[in-house]
Amino acid sequence: MASSGKYSRQDRPGVAIILECASVDGAKKAFADFPLVRAGLIEIDAIPLGPFLNWEMLFSPAAEARATEEVLRRETNA
Repeated sequence: MASSGKYSRQDRPGVAIILECASVDGAKKAFADFPLVRAGLIEIDAIPLGPFLNWEMLFSPAAEARATEEVLRRETNA
């Protein structure tokens, strides 16, 4: 486990902990020895995430032009 982040859920009571692990099984193993997990008092849902690969698209000239058009459209309709 390289690093982690901890967040409060906004949609329901709970906590989201983001771990950098090689696999979902690795994440589950990281939590397996937590006392509350061993006692069956909390559940762990492991959700695999991947990198966002479209940063170039967000900052491309075409994306900038679309954003500018949207701002102008909103100002015109305001």
